[in-house]
Amino acid sequence: MAYILKESAEIAKLARLKLKYLLIGIRARSIFTDQQYIVFYLKNVKHLKYNVIADIMGVKPSTIRWHYMNCLKKIREL
Repeated sequence: MAYILKESAEIAKLARLKLKYLLIGIRARSIFTDQQYIVFYLKNVKHLKYNVIADIMGVKPSTIRWHYMNCLKKIREL
């Protein structure tokens, strides 16, 4: 695809990347359990550490890691 300005190509590339992650997010919501989705969101969007997420959810950090690893497995299967 030909772009008039170099900036236009960069803007288009960024838009495609945002769309890709938006679609992954929408799809993730449908394949994750509620707890998995919360962990995935807090870890990847809010950039919280496992210990902080565990405090918020009232569970052990190992449980949070387990949920997160299950999320990653499901994403790889997409």
